[in-house]
Amino acid sequence: MKNIKSITFSGILSLLSFESFAIMDIDVYQQKAYSDSRAPGRCMGNIHGPRNWLMYIDFAVQNGIITARAGDWGRLNGYYPVINPFENSVTLICSVGRP
Repeated sequence: MKNIKSITFSGILSLLSFESFAIMDIDVYQQKAYSDSRAPGRCMGNIHGPRNWLMYIDFAVQNGIITARAGDWGRLNGYYPVINPFENSVTLICSVGRP
């Protein structure tokens, strides 16, 4: 019985200390959006963004890359993530050119 408790405890401890990829929250998303969209050439010169920019946000939220709050903020303010498909991470965040 003592052995089962120690195995259970070590299993829980390892789960708590396991560090998977971090989902991008709204604070980091906003900060990255402002810095990436102001850097010349970062968003490939596309001032108005792709026609399907909302799909980029939906994909990132549905796949746990950004939080729902970050996605809502992006939709409201016109900032979409560019995703690295090999790492499922945000490479940069671009503006759709809203004032």
